[in-house]
Amino acid sequence: MKVLPSLLKVVGFSLLVFSAVVASYAATASALASASAQIVVPVGIVAASGATLNFGQVVPYTGGTVIIAPVTAGARSATGSVQAVAQSTYGSAAFIVTGNGADTFSIGLPASVTLHGTASPNLITVDAFTSNPSTTGQLTAGTQTVIIGATLEVGANQAADIYTGTFNVTVQYN
Repeated sequence: MKVLPSLLKVVGFSLLVFSAVVASYAATASALASASAQIVVPVGIVAASGATLNFGQVVPYTGGTVIIAPVTAGARSATGSVQAVAQSTYGSAAFIVTGNGADTFSIGLPASVTLHGTASPNLITVDAFTSNPSTTGQLTAGTQTVIIGATLEVGANQAADIYTGTFNVTVQYN
C-alpha cells in the first residue's frame, strides 16, 4: 500500500508542474506603438470674380458646337454651321482653390448641364467640360487657379434667347 501514496505524490507533482506550464503559457504580452495625426486646413474652392463661362453670341444656322478652351483668355472655336459672333464677349470660368501648402488635389467636373432660356421651354446643353490643370492640381503656397472650358451644343433650330445656368466644380485632397 506504500505504492499508492507514492503514486499520489507523483501524480500530484505532475499536476503541479502541468499547472505551472499551462499558467506560463496563459500569460499576456503587450507592446507600445506610436500614434500621430496632422490636422490641415480643408481644401476650398470659390469662383473667381468676373470669370464666368461665357460662350458669347452665337448664330445657329443648321447647328454645331461652340467650344471655350480652358485657358485664361478663353479661346473660342465653332464647329458645324454655327457662327460665333466675333464682336461678342466670351471667356472661360476660373476658380481659386485654397488649401494646405503644396498638397495636390483632384478636380471633379460635371458631365453636362442644361442652360435655360428666358422663354420657356428654351433649353441648351453644355458638356465636355475641361479644366486646366486637367484632373489634378497642386497648391503653390496654399493656392491655385483652375480654369474651366466646355462645349455648347447648338441645335439647328435653336431659339434666339439668352440662356443661363450654373455648374458645380469639386475639389478634394489626393
